[in-house]
Amino acid sequence: MKIIKSSSRDVLICLIVWFISSIPAGASATSEQNLQTVTLQLKWLHQFQFAGYYAALEKGYYQEAGLNVIFKEGKPGLIYADEVLSKNADYGIDMPVLLIDRNKGKHIVVLAAIFQHSPEALIARKDSGITSPHDMIGKRILMRPHGHAEIRAMLKKEGISENQLKIIAHSWDINDLIERRVDVSGAYISDFPFLMRERGIPYSLIRPITYGIDFYGDCLFTSEEKIKKQPDQVKAFLEASLKGWNYAMNHKEEIVDLILQKYSSRLSKKALLFEAKTMQELIFPNLIEMGHMNPGRWKHIGDTFVKLGMLQPDYSLDGFLYDPNLPSNYQKTIRLTKILVGVLAVISIGAVLLIWYNRKLNREVKKRTQHLSAEIENRQKTELLLKENQSRLETILETIPVGVWYTDQKGKIIYGNRAGQNIWQGARFVEPGQFHEYKAWWRKTGNLLSPEEWAISRAINKREVSAEEELEIECFSGEHKIILNWASPFFDDDGGLLGAVVVNQDITERVKADEELKIQKIILDRSQEIAHLGSWHLDLRKNIATWSAEECRIFGKDPQNFIQTYESSLEVVHPDDRDRVHKTYTDAINNKHPYECIHRVVHKDRGIRIVLEKSENIADEYGNTIHSFGFTQDITEQKEAEQEREKLIETLQQSLNEIKVLRDILPICSFCKNIRNDEGYYEQIEDYFHKHSGVDFSHTICPECLKVHYPKEYENIFLKKKV
Repeated sequence: MKIIKSSSRDVLICLIVWFISSIPAGASATSEQNLQTVTLQLKWLHQFQFAGYYAALEKGYYQEAGLNVIFKEGKPGLIYADEVLSKNADYGIDMPVLLIDRNKGKHIVVLAAIFQHSPEALIARKDSGITSPHDMIGKRILMRPHGHAEIRAMLKKEGISENQLKIIAHSWDINDLIERRVDVSGAYISDFPFLMRERGIPYSLIRPITYGIDFYGDCLFTSEEKIKKQPDQVKAFLEASLKGWNYAMNHKEEIVDLILQKYSSRLSKKALLFEAKTMQELIFPNLIEMGHMNPGRWKHIGDTFVKLGMLQPDYSLDGFLYDPNLPSNYQKTIRLTKILVGVLAVISIGAVLLIWYNRKLNREVKKRTQHLSAEIENRQKTELLLKENQSRLETILETIPVGVWYTDQKGKIIYGNRAGQNIWQGARFVEPGQFHEYKAWWRKTGNLLSPEEWAISRAINKREVSAEEELEIECFSGEHKIILNWASPFFDDDGGLLGAVVVNQDITERVKADEELKIQKIILDRSQEIAHLGSWHLDLRKNIATWSAEECRIFGKDPQNFIQTYESSLEVVHPDDRDRVHKTYTDAINNKHPYECIHRVVHKDRGIRIVLEKSENIADEYGNTIHSFGFTQDITEQKEAEQEREKLIETLQQSLNEIKVLRDILPICSFCKNIRNDEGYYEQIEDYFHKHSGVDFSHTICPECLKVHYPKEYENIFLKKKV
């Protein structure tokens, strides 16, 4: 048995060696002479925007995949979908406008979304005063005739027709903007802002994401024909490209040096590093799987195009998104079948010798295969579940109306969702030492937050949870907003810190409305206080009365302790007037006419007051009165003034009557000058007039009498004055 066993193994080994040696040398996928040459159409000139493809070539990933890749630079006016469909290139790079191309009958398939957020924006000189789409009306704009789908979507969403703009074919020359030959230019946030900073020219960015247009950025695509005829090549090219992108984003400076050495020195190293840093914020390589595409997000992009009239409502995603599990082509299947037939023929020669040995192995292999199959199945299920959960989470984060940000374990901001970037009108994916780039003030004190005071810093450094911190922030556009801020650290199963999550809620409009209401209430309360005019509302269904501050003052009630109902309102009325007030009000309710009544109230500090009440009623759809709105005016001083006026009039009338009596013929003595009264007796004229008119007299002497009776005094007073 040992001899047979040994012979079986030797025969098996010999057969395998013979079979392998019989395969032609040219079958090796990585042999230089058999590499398949393919062309990748770049979207623009060589720069870090295509770093992943350079890395895949430089690190041999394409060669390992059996490919020799040639890069073809882009240029203005090129339609990239047409370049691939006309076979001027095998693969291409373009924006989500590819979905519109697909539904126009162009058979293209998107392989991967490299940029999870678009770098497209509009840029203008700061001194132009252009900061929003509406500022661009009538201005000169540099745009690609067949591109900038996101910018065009933003304009449509803002209700701006392209006819209102002076659109000029894009030259991609920053000097056109700097030298004011145009007012605004389409740009990538990864290059033009750097060039403006280098020239020392302040600028404004208008990003579609700020206006709710958040699409994927650069997408890798090919033709449907290429996938059908060469599926293995497509799959190998995609895997090698994504591998290159992962390497490039983890070795930015190395790839920058590679670009400068082998591809282009058009941009400086500093400019390429700026581009690389900006792309980190658009690709999220540490958070999202490289090239990941969410069908739900593509559906959102398509629906956005539909709303803006850029795509028909019956558009389809069928066949648009690449499925790497498509079967190989027929010729490849035939070739593999022939190889398998050859293998079976070789194995069958030694089958007789290996039966006994195989039986023993089969049992072990079957057992291990079952275990391995179960393990693979579980792993596949887990991976599928993780992808589904990731897609679900991404969809949720990108659609919820509050801003969500999170950091890594060192506190570096690595993600901000659409709502968060809308709130801040941009994003800075910075480390804790750079948190000063975000500006905020405590609402209560007005003090500026230091980097250490941010809730996100406290969550990382102190494991602190913060909730509903009210801050005034300065957005990256310069606009000020009010937000509520939450932050919390999160941990792994072993308690290790993974990072921190931050939630922002924009409450600017709510705060403005609250402040406006407070101001209006202060004005109303003060106006009512000056006019002694209170207001009230009675909900007849709930029997709840609401009094203004002046209403409470008029009735002498503390608003904090006074239970405001119809019955309690009636109790403040003077007891003698209460039945009359109740009857007048209920008549107004029942007969559906306005209420008006003057009555007295008993004020705890000011005694009895007189008030005028008026109200209007509101009925429901069935004609039932459900609300009363009215006012109360304290007219006590007015009534007192009226009473005083009536007394004065009465006194005056009496005086007039007495003066009329004095107009009759009065008998007066010619010698003593006494006057005869109504009873027939004579009395001094002074007493008589005093009784009938209230006039008092004082005695003096006239000049003539003074001259006769007191000549010397007369001489001293009058004659000396003349001298």
